[in-house]
Amino acid sequence: MMTINIKNTNKLVLLALVFLSVSCSDEFLEEKQDWTGVNEQVFQDEMRATAYIDYVYGLFLPGDGNVPQWWYHSHNDDLLQTSDEYYGQTRWNQEWASISPNESHAWDYIGRRMQTNINNSTYTRIRQINLFINNVDQYDGIEEEMKNYLKGQMYFWRGYQYFDLASWYGGVPIELEAQNPIVDPAGQTPRSSAQETLAQAMADLDMAKDLLPGRWSDAADWGRVTSGTAAALKGRAALLWASPQFNRDDDQQRWQAAYDANLEARNILEQNGFGLYQGEWADIWSQEVGNPEAVWVWNFNTLTNDRQLNSGWETISRPSDQESFYQAKPTKQTVDAFPMRDGRPIGESD
Repeated sequence: MMTINIKNTNKLVLLALVFLSVSCSDEFLEEKQDWTGVNEQVFQDEMRATAYIDYVYGLFLPGDGNVPQWWYHSHNDDLLQTSDEYYGQTRWNQEWASISPNESHAWDYIGRRMQTNINNSTYTRIRQINLFINNVDQYDGIEEEMKNYLKGQMYFWRGYQYFDLASWYGGVPIELEAQNPIVDPAGQTPRSSAQETLAQAMADLDMAKDLLPGRWSDAADWGRVTSGTAAALKGRAALLWASPQFNRDDDQQRWQAAYDANLEARNILEQNGFGLYQGEWADIWSQEVGNPEAVWVWNFNTLTNDRQLNSGWETISRPSDQESFYQAKPTKQTVDAFPMRDGRPIGESD
């Protein structure tokens, strides 16, 4: 027979009541259920907002002294495989019995298959930018001038992304609102025309031009885009629209618009101390901070003992006996294509 001690029973009841009183309250879950809390802090705090902007810079700019990650995965393979300098690819002209998007060899022919996971892809970057532009004005906490500087940088990068897309593909789907990354967006947003895509790029660059400073006062901000950077890139976009690539009828109004945009960019830059380099021409590559020709800067490291120095591409182009990073070695046919020192073909020199 089982016996129950009344004292122990009282203790168990008391503990049960305490447990029930705590478990019935879900107040401690409220903060954890506020999934937007992190975003609110980003848009209310200058330091967090600046870190967000820097993160977007990182999505576009080189991270290892080489080419930008987005460029490497979207364009670089196709460009380099048509060059004598490309290393490691021997299948560019190889014929295959069948081509399937599931096989890696098909990427050289038909491009990489779209995926549902989030990668550092074009519309991932656009979504990150749209999140900031769509939300930052809903919160206080950041001074208006600084908020404009932050938004200006985001408008610049979105304008740059659409300009780059237009230069490669013409018209593309234009997204100005942050899309749900979980839902497959394929086919939901129609493709815009090349004119609309470039117009959006130039509109974003106009916004950036109006919001950004002509020159950053803090030396720590060296390398950030300015109003002159935005105006210069808008001039490039206007020139692309006027070029034979899109201007088959040679519309003179487009050329005039391109001239006006580039003249405005030049005036903005000159008003803020930019211009031609006045020192010794050989020093133009070694003077980084304060270089008047540096309208748009991609910073690399300055460590002279670093194997990659200031550019990974610089080490790739070295001969293999000079600590080339990838040790690119030209074929004999490539070497024979160049003349000897006296200008004669190989085999005919004295």
